[in-house]
Amino acid sequence: MSFIQRFLERVLRTNTSRMPRTSFDDLTKRAADARGKIVLFDVPFTTYGETVRYRSTGASAAARAGAVAMLLRSVASFSMNTPHTGSLRYDTTTTRIPGAAITARAALTATSFEEPDT
Repeated sequence: MSFIQRFLERVLRTNTSRMPRTSFDDLTKRAADARGKIVLFDVPFTTYGETVRYRSTGASAAARAGAVAMLLRSVASFSMNTPHTGSLRYDTTTTRIPGAAITARAALTATSFEEPDT
């Protein structure tokens, strides 16, 4: 079974509520909300050096919070319809969970369905 097939199977078997996060600090504060869910880092592009850290270490951060997968808004200053992908590094002390980049447009769509914070 391919990585993509395993990822999709896990998505379908799991509560697929997305928990948008704009920072690692936000994830830490709301870690209980992320348990058993797919974390979406919808991080606005600032600079490549600052924003790329969510792609390289976001899956491990989400795993530490108990998430089952991590999605990331494409690390790019533009390009609404194509994800800018790259490397992902796993922390050897946490469980490896699937991580994938999605287009900026997909991230905007996903966050538009979220319940507002109260």
